Amino acid sequence: MESIATRLKCFLEHKGLSTTAFSRALHYKSCEKIARLFRANGAKPSVDIVADIAHRFPEFNIRWLIAGQGEMLHAVQREPSADSLLDYSFPSYQLTPKAEVVEEEQA
Repeated sequence: MESIATRLKCFLEHKGLSTTAFSRALHYKSCEKIARLFRANGAKPSVDIVADIAHRFPEFNIRWLIAGQGEMLHAVQREPSADSLLDYSFPSYQLTPKAEVVEEEQA
């Protein structure tokens, strides 16, 4: 089974990011947190790093990163568009008909 670092490196290659660029994308001051994962044999990211990755790259399948399960990328659920909101069916209410006003004809 591949290591977490190997899977993370695969994602970086897919995105075309260096370790430094990836660290910047995660808003880290230094690339050391990420570089350590690739240097140390068997190193694993902290929960904070995994959370930062999940937040910044919602298309990245974190289950794949940690356990190697599924595909590297998954579909991102987007907020509904204005057009899709128009398709929402509202509950129907029956209104009581208003009394019709009949004007008398003038003769």
